[in-house]
This record gives sequence, C-alpha cells and structure tokens, in this order.
Amino acid sequence: MDVVGKPFLERKGAGRALMKEVLTLVQIQHQGESVIASLGGFALEYSGGRLSKDSYRYNTVLMPSGRDDAIVVHM
Repeated sequence: MDVVGKPFLERKGAGRALMKEVLTLVQIQHQGESVIASLGGFALEYSGGRLSKDSYRYNTVLMPSGRDDAIVVHM
C-alpha cells in the first residue's frame, strides 16, 4: 500500500499513515479532491468542501483503476 506516495509493507503502519493524512486534511479543511493512497489497483480519493462558514464535509472513495464506478469508504 502507498500512502501519499510512501510505500508500506505492514498494514499497521499503513493504517496509521492513512488516518494521519485524513485527520490532517480534515483539520486544514482541504477543499477539492486528491488521491491519498493506493492499494492493489485501487486509489483512495479524499474529497472535501465547505458547506457554509461553520460547516465542512468530506468523503473517502475507493476507485478501481480504469473504471468509473466507486466504493464509498466511511471513515
């Protein structure tokens, strides 16, 4: 698994890095879409946006390579 371009062989380290990246993006209230991880032909895409002055919403989606459909991953 690669998280933000860094390869991981162990699941525990990859999970920590992934949750740290999601938490960072939520804290800075990142707007827009970005691929934050890849695993076995899938890309994990983070999408965030401001709904109002005090409201922020984000989504994580698992995107299969070469296809248009997605799997929503609730974090």
